[in-house]
Amino acid sequence: MNILKNDTSFYIEIDNNVIAYINFIYKDKQIIEVTKTFVNEAYAGRGIAKILTEELIRYVQNNNLKIIPTCSYTKNYLLKHPELSSLIY
Repeated sequence: MNILKNDTSFYIEIDNNVIAYINFIYKDKQIIEVTKTFVNEAYAGRGIAKILTEELIRYVQNNNLKIIPTCSYTKNYLLKHPELSSLIY
């Protein structure tokens, strides 16, 4: 399962169909707002949202960014991982 990235999301495609994504908006050069995480119902329960969130977090850490976790999944993930609290704006 390959994770792809564009300017506003990380996403996973199967047979050229997007089956999951995590969307974000750059608020400025150092802050991104995570707005939505989606997994197609046919792929739910496989940990795909977690995989995408962890990819986003690696991206944030590697680029010295901060997160505004508007997305409820991202917000809950960060609450369960207090070691990542320094990433929250």
